[in-house]
Amino acid sequence: MRTLVPRRTVSEEKGYMIERRIKLHREGHEQTIRLPDEFALPGDEAILRLEAGRLTLEAVGQLSLLSTLSRLMPLDDAWPEIEDRLPEPVDL
Repeated sequence: MRTLVPRRTVSEEKGYMIERRIKLHREGHEQTIRLPDEFALPGDEAILRLEAGRLTLEAVGQLSLLSTLSRLMPLDDAWPEIEDRLPEPVDL
């Protein structure tokens, strides 16, 4: 017998734990789940953690521009010198 549960969004229940019973699916050697819409995560990656017998799934936070730039390797290309001339005078 199927029990109907009223749908609520995460924002409506902010600050409260939301719990849903879901089905587990077996695909070859992997076990998968389908997340209900109200649990959808942003992006296309997540972190799955096993702690004390509990699975935790959390969205991967988007890196800041400064954090991304700090991980880049310096370029070894030779850049041409740019002559820094004064602007030409303008009559106003």
